[in-house]
Parts: sequence; C-alpha cells; structure tokens
Amino acid sequence: MNFLKAYEAAEAEGVSIFSLETGSPNRLDKFALKEFSHDTGGEFVEKKNSDGVNSLLAAIDRQVAVSLTRIQKPDGKLHLLTVKTSQRGIHISAPAEISLE
Repeated sequence: MNFLKAYEAAEAEGVSIFSLETGSPNRLDKFALKEFSHDTGGEFVEKKNSDGVNSLLAAIDRQVAVSLTRIQKPDGKLHLLTVKTSQRGIHISAPAEISLE
C-alpha cells in the first residue's frame, strides 16, 4: 500500500497516523509522513537519538477522546475541524478534517 492510499484509508476511518523515522527517507517521503501524521491528528517523530520510540509511545499515551455532536445531517463528506484550548502549554493534535456519518 502506498502512502496516499494509507492516508486516505486512515482519514476515512478516523485513524491517527503516528510515524517514526528510522532511516533516511527522501525529502518527499519525509514531508508526506509529517503531513499525513499531522492531518490525521497523529505525530511524526524523527529518530535523532535513542529516544525516538519513547517519544512516539508517549505521544500515543497522551491521546484523549473527544466526542462531537453534529448539527447537520450526515453527508459522508470531509469537513474542516478546529480544536482549541485556552490553557497555556497544551499541545493539541487533531485531524484536519472529519467525516460526518
């Protein structure tokens, strides 16, 4: 499965992508992994030291679930999503778009 198909499948199912760079991917692959991870609410971690795996596991462990109530009929289309907080020092990672079903 190529990157685009994996991204589309994750986006359609509401799955966050968490990526760990383990080698030296070309710049396009690295850019794609970063974008796909960010757009699905996941995280991209560069393995610059031995802490890469621990950083990624910590990001996965920090996840919380948020429930949304739709105000329109389901249409199966992707809609933009913005999640904000008024608390300082909080990093929010959320999908860029969600499907109304």
